[in-house]
Amino acid sequence: MNFKTTLFLAAAFIGVLGGYFVFRPDPSATPEAEAAVDAPSLEQKLIDEELSDVVKVVCRKKDGPEWVFESAKDEAAGARATWRMTAPVDMAVKSYDVERFGRDLKRIKYDVSYGPGDSGAPSPREAGLDPPVATITLTDKDDKTVTVEIGKERASRETYVRRAGSDRICVAKMGLATIIKEKLLDYRDQQVWKFDAADVTRIEIEDRRDAANPISYVFAKDGAEWLMEAPASARATDKVGKMVSEIARLRAIKWHDDRNEKLPM
Repeated sequence: MNFKTTLFLAAAFIGVLGGYFVFRPDPSATPEAEAAVDAPSLEQKLIDEELSDVVKVVCRKKDGPEWVFESAKDEAAGARATWRMTAPVDMAVKSYDVERFGRDLKRIKYDVSYGPGDSGAPSPREAGLDPPVATITLTDKDDKTVTVEIGKERASRETYVRRAGSDRICVAKMGLATIIKEKLLDYRDQQVWKFDAADVTRIEIEDRRDAANPISYVFAKDGAEWLMEAPASARATDKVGKMVSEIARLRAIKWHDDRNEKLPM
């Protein structure tokens, strides 16, 4: 064998060897792994139908009263919907807290569910669904209604849930223990009242620091200026306008109670 033949065979061997390493099967790619890549996801949405804008939410904790929230929107003005609690009390609420119900329920997905008699299926009582830990009903502007029953947490960020009227228990892939706040007043809008400072034309302040001799201060707006009417007549400074603006923006840090008799005197 001459030198050229030897060189040619060596080159051919190196080429074959390189091709093997380029095209050989990946040892880590088992048939099971390949099947897993191609397998369709079993994940499903709990609420699989489309809901338009949610206009009413009714939620209830176990053994508690129904909390009813309703929205109002000026379609002509195109303003964002504002929400109120209409039962058991009537009050303005923080819209984003109520809108969270619709957002969170629509995001619920599961890939594990149990029908009656399925192997390993918890009973409704074991799952915290007889009775439910909480129940939430969404109603959209087309009067379509969806009710979700929330049970116990199965594990961290896993919760037993069920559509009302269904006997199939699903394992939601999210924690739902805090979807409903502890107290009714936790939903109340922290802005004490809603008015435009520019619309105020008269203000009365009663100083009761001396209970036996209270003093009333009365201010009236004349055009762009504020005048004092009591306890004396005089021009007022721009501090009156600033005070009105501050009162209009007044917000509560935390609501204690909504009953007047609870206020300290």
